[in-house]
Formats: sequence, C-alpha cells, structure tokens
Amino acid sequence: MTGKSSTKKSLTYCFNMDGKTVRFIDTPGIIDTEGPNQDHRNVKEILRMLESVGKLSAILILLTPNDPRLDATFRFCMTELLTRLHRDTSQNILFGFTNANTTSFKLGATMIPLDEILKELQTGIVRGESNEYFFDSEGFMFLAAYKQNLQEMAGGKSHHATLWTQSAGEVHRLVTTVMGLPTHDVSMTLKLNRTRSFLEGLAKTLANFTTSTKTSQKRLENAERELAEAIAHGGNLAEKAKTKITITVPVRYNLPRKQTVCCHPSCVSQVKDENGVLRTVFKTVCHDNCDITVPDEIKGVHDLQYCSPFRRWLKIFAGYACQQEKCKHDWTEHMHISYEFRNEERMIDIDDEEVIDKIRSNEGAMQILKRQIQTAQKHQEMIRKERAQIQTARALFYVYLSQNSVGRSSAYSDATVQYLDLHIAVANQDGRTEDATELTRQKSSHTEEIKTLKNAIAAGTVSYPDEEAVDREIEGLKNMTLLGKDLIDAFDQRNVEFEGCPFIQVESKSKTKKGPWFRWL
Repeated sequence: MTGKSSTKKSLTYCFNMDGKTVRFIDTPGIIDTEGPNQDHRNVKEILRMLESVGKLSAILILLTPNDPRLDATFRFCMTELLTRLHRDTSQNILFGFTNANTTSFKLGATMIPLDEILKELQTGIVRGESNEYFFDSEGFMFLAAYKQNLQEMAGGKSHHATLWTQSAGEVHRLVTTVMGLPTHDVSMTLKLNRTRSFLEGLAKTLANFTTSTKTSQKRLENAERELAEAIAHGGNLAEKAKTKITITVPVRYNLPRKQTVCCHPSCVSQVKDENGVLRTVFKTVCHDNCDITVPDEIKGVHDLQYCSPFRRWLKIFAGYACQQEKCKHDWTEHMHISYEFRNEERMIDIDDEEVIDKIRSNEGAMQILKRQIQTAQKHQEMIRKERAQIQTARALFYVYLSQNSVGRSSAYSDATVQYLDLHIAVANQDGRTEDATELTRQKSSHTEEIKTLKNAIAAGTVSYPDEEAVDREIEGLKNMTLLGKDLIDAFDQRNVEFEGCPFIQVESKSKTKKGPWFRWL
C-alpha cells in the first residue's frame, strides 16, 4: 500500500487453480511516494477499472505488518478509499500483510492504527484471523536465485522452504475464504460514486431554487393582495384584469471557461449592482479553464487541491499555497465556478389576452380577477410544497452519501452546508441581511430535516435510503409542476470515462496433490 506504486494502470491476472479460474486485479497502490496527486490519480484509476467488472468476490488491501509510517497519510488514504466503496463491500474486504517474516507471520505495529481507522469510519469491519492473511516473498526470491545458480541467500534452503510453505498455506486459506464469500455487485459501488459526484454538484442548484421559491412566494402574496384590493375598491377592473402574475425562476448560464477563484478577503472586491446593493465579486482568477471536476462555489472542496496552481508532491497536509503571484493563499481559500444562476420572471397564464381585451364591463373583469386570486393562492401552495420537496430531497441525498459507503461518520462533508456557509458569510459581508437570514433559515431547515430522517431510521420507522430511493427523489424533483423543467435544465450530469483494463493469462500447473510448492526445485 505504501511506497512508489509500480502499477500505474490496473491489470488483471488470470490463474487456473485446481480447475477454477481465479482473477486477481492488480490496482495502483496508495500512499505513493510521488505524493497526493498520484494517490488521487490512483484512486480514480481503481474506480475506472471497476467499470469492466460485474461482480467482485473480495477486495484485498495490502499492507506491511509492522509499518511505523501509518500516520496522517495512512488515515487520509484509507478514508479516501473506504468512503468510495459501497457499504455492501464491508463483508468482502480482506487484509493481506506482506514481508510477514519480519513479524513471524503475525500482525505488529500496523494493528493499532488500522483498527482505529476502521472504528473511526464506522466500517463495521472487525479485523481478525478470518479476514487477515500473511505472505512473504523470500521463498520465491530464493527459488529465483537458485534457478539461476546465484549465490545462496542467508538462511539456506530449509529456512526459505518453510517461508514458502507458510505463504502457500496463507494463499490457499485466502482463496478458500474468497470462494465462500457472497459476491459484491460492483454497480452499487459505481452508482454510489456517480451519485456522489452528481448530488454534490446539486448543492448550488438546489440552494438557488430554494431561495427562488421564497421570492416567488412573496410575488404571489403581493399579487393576491393587490387583486383583492382592486375588487374591494372598484374602479377600472377591466384594466386591473390585465395584471400579470409572475414567479421567479433561476436559469443556469454556463461560463465560457471553468475557473478556480480565491475567496480570501484580500482577493475579492465589492461592487454595487443595478439596484445599488453591494455584491462580492471574486475577481482573482487563479486558474482559467480549470480541468478539475468539483462542485461549484464550495470553498476548500477536497479535490480542488489537485488544481494546477496548487499541485505539489512534497507538501501533503500542510496545505498548498497558490502559485499565482497576485494570490499566494492556501487552496482551502479557493473555490470552483463553472456557471451562474440568473433570476428570471416567469408569467403564469390565466386567460387569453384577446379575451381580456374584449372585456368592457366590471362584472366580466370581476370574474377574471377572482380567477387570478385563486390562481395566485393555488401557486402559493404549489411553491410551498415544492420548496418542502427540495428540502426533503437534500436531506435524503446527504444521508444516502454519508451512510452508504464503507467509511462513514465525519469523513463525509455536507456540500449543502458548505455552500450555504460560504454565501451566508458573503451576504453578511455585503450587508445583505435579508439574504443572509434566508440562507441561514435554509441551513437550519436542512440540518433539522437530516436529524428527523436519522431519528426515523434509528427508530426503525424508515430504512436507510438506497439507490432506488435516490432515483425516485430525483425523478420527483424533475416532475415538479412549477420548477421541474427548469431544474432539469440546471442539472449537471457527469459521466465516468473508462479506458479499459488489460487481462494477462498466467499459465500455472494444476496442483491436485497436496504438498509444499517447493517440490518444483
């Protein structure tokens, strides 16, 4: 798991063992000496490899049994890996320890940090004899040297034959265990990661649509009040009947190029918009045409550290300062921007304009005004329901993402809260108290929805949301009467590309007679 990974692309080795074909998929390692950028690419490569596999019998995590380097780097990489695996794989995860001769085929210093991270991430995995295996390559190295008539290695043939036998026995025990494990449907892990990418990208979209419902609610309430006052006071009702009822809808506009911008106070400025209201402008573009795929407008989102201005391999956890001369701030002060929302008014058609133009009496206009009031009331109710539907969906998405990977607990950050926190701070900085209050209310409602859902799960009244539940929720959002179509237009669908996984057929002699493999000498 540690050191420079000799495998940059996944390779599949096929072995014939006692009449059965066993496929070992060799993936790149993590905690690579080339740094976190390479670790990140290696994890992505593992996910791409899974695209070619329908089912997995086991996931073997290779470690050394007595490694004193299992520190923050180890925790980071284990978290990176386990939070990307579906929790269904927890029964298929096994641990292999190499160089086992150094600890007499027992687990040494690696045990404590490994057990701690498994517990911290609430994996449900209990390490023990049934899921840990010990291997040592010295027997094979001795065999290779012996075949080439090289100088005999320390320990002699007897010692290395013992190591071979022990390792061979562990391999046999491993294969026997794997044969008895239930297979994992890889599509569940792939869907978890696709869904994570998709749903994290919805944080900005759903926050903007939620805010727009509040604006639309006020518009409809004002329209209802004005129409009611017109009926009460009389006058030229025919003219009043021409009043248009509108709602506010956020419309997505993609930027020409994706950008990484700095959020530090010294890298932003404030300008007044057309209404004279102060707005923060993120003027410092540290990377134009950014190639990193991360959620929009979430400051310090994890994968942003791999953006061009921050790429390093020596500094791992101290943070990466931006290389742009005008910035120099840490990557955690930055965010990604690829699109913006502009609020647009949408008219609600009630009666044909030609019909309204032909109205000459107040009596006819009165009927139209009453219908308009009913329409305004109806749409207010629809707005309330769709706002509640969005809030419920956001909570369900978070619980799904935080609870359906092997690694759970605090390892997963809530993109919605991160987005709202940033914009609450910006609104307060600009003096836009009303906007800050609305966003704070959204955050409070969101966290309360999550708490309610988790309590219901704990009480057993509902089950953990699965992939089907997420699909249903997304379809429900798309089918919303007022905002559904606009929400579909704002969705950012992302696809996982796959380059293929080479297969290598390894010829091996069938071993039907039980005995030490050293008989090949």
